[in-house]
This record gives sequence, C-alpha cells and structure tokens, in this order.
Amino acid sequence: MNERLRARLVALRNPDGGWGTTADRPSNTEATALAALALDPGVEDRDQGLEWLLGHQRPDGSWPWTEEVDASSWATSQAVLALAHVGWGTDAVARGAEWLVGEKGPSFPWWYRVREWLTPRRAAEADINLTGWPWAAGTFSWIEPTAFALLALKTVSPGRRPHRSEARIREAERMILDRECPGGGWNYGNKRVLGVDEVPYPDTTALALIATQDLPAHPARDRGLSALDRLVPTTGSGLALSLAALCRRALGLETGGLLEQALSRFDETGFLDDIRVIALTLIAGRDDAPFTLPSDD
Repeated sequence: MNERLRARLVALRNPDGGWGTTADRPSNTEATALAALALDPGVEDRDQGLEWLLGHQRPDGSWPWTEEVDASSWATSQAVLALAHVGWGTDAVARGAEWLVGEKGPSFPWWYRVREWLTPRRAAEADINLTGWPWAAGTFSWIEPTAFALLALKTVSPGRRPHRSEARIREAERMILDRECPGGGWNYGNKRVLGVDEVPYPDTTALALIATQDLPAHPARDRGLSALDRLVPTTGSGLALSLAALCRRALGLETGGLLEQALSRFDETGFLDDIRVIALTLIAGRDDAPFTLPSDD
C-alpha cells in the first residue's frame, strides 16, 4: 500500500491522539476509529487513537461525535467496530454494543399507518415496520448508519453480543433489503418517494453489501454488484473507489484495480486531506480485512 498515504494519515493526527474530519479540525469518533483501523498494530499513532476512543466513551456506552458535543452519535458504530476488531477495551465494546442494540428510531403512529394504507401514492415506499439505525438518536433509519451498526455488531463475537442482538441484526438486514432501489443498489434512505424511483449511489450500495455479506446468496447482491460496477467509473471519487474495493474484498472478489485507481486519485488530489477517505483506502488494502466478517459468523 502507498506509504505516502499512510504517512499523510499519521501527519494529520491531532495532538490529543485523535483525528478530525480534515486537517486542523477537532478530533471526532468516526475519523479516529477509521484511522486506527487503517494503521498497523503496535504503531504509536494507532494506539493513541484507540486510547482517544476509550477516553471519550459516554456513561451510557455510546460515543459522541466530538467532545465539544456531549451527545450520543451514530459514530458509536465505528468506535465499536475499531475496538472489537483490534481486541481493545472489552468492557467498552460490550457497553457500546449494548447501546447500539437499544438505539432504535421511533415507531410510526397509528394514524400515519392508516394514512399510508389509504393513500394510493405513498410518500415513501418502504416497510415502516422495519427499523435500522438513524443518524441522530430517535429519528428515521438510514442505510449508512444501519450498515455500520450491523458491521459493528457482527464484528463482536456472537458469545459477547448483548441480549436481543440477533433480533436487531435480522430486522436491520430485512430493512436494508427492503430499501433496495428498483434495478439494484441503494440510495441513502428510500427506494421510491412520491412515486418516483430513487437512484442508487456507489458509497451506500457498497456499505449495504458489506453489511449483508454474511447472508446467503440473494438476487439483491448480484443487482447491487452490477449497480456498483456501473456507478463507480462515473464518480472518480476516492470514497466510492475505496468502499467499492472494501465491498469486493468482503464478498471474496478481486478488487479489479479499484485500489490502484484510488491511489492514483490520491496522487492527484490528496483526497483533500479527508481522513475518512485516506483511512478507508488504507483499510481496503489491509491483510487483516477489518470490514470482512469471519466465514463462520
């Protein structure tokens, strides 16, 4: 993997041990967790990032986005994923997983269900009985936070998962499959709004496939991969390239030159010092495959 990319990630670490969204931004949970996953075991910068995570867990088991905003955030999933994968903070992982299992958006009131049933053209065509995880606590479920929560819980060994984990995992998997766009792939939230088909995006499609990698083969996977192959060349973004590479690795497929394309993009733009993209590109090339679930899970 490109040493310049790794060196840039290390150079962007903040003095407090964490990473921000970009250079000179306050450390946040998502960037720090992904950066820690991207670096090799025993590297001081990686260990300091993991210590930052352990030091910023909230009493309820969740993680805030940044220490400036003391509120639970969806980035709890990335923190649990990072710590569980590297084997740090067993108690912190358990409390974080417990919070994730208990975090669920509100159910729709009876009058909304009746209105949707009576209305010929629904506002959004999705099974409102299925919930995953939201961006903000207590709100509507979206594909990206649901995918990361699933990946985090599945990374925790089955014997250490909280009570009710399996039920939450199965429901969220059904939610993702239910939100598949017509023709394949995934949008950020719904598949159809006010009768209009939503279009898939490469990043959300890759994350949906990563989160459901351990399910038995199903047509949505083939359609999603076809959509991903069609969408990635039209974007040229480092985020799309890195997530597509991670997706293909998780499914046991060759990356098809996606990593080389991502590195070429980094040479052109430096990914604008976006920590998430730098880290994901490095993660996609790691031998220990942090986003790939054990075959017996």
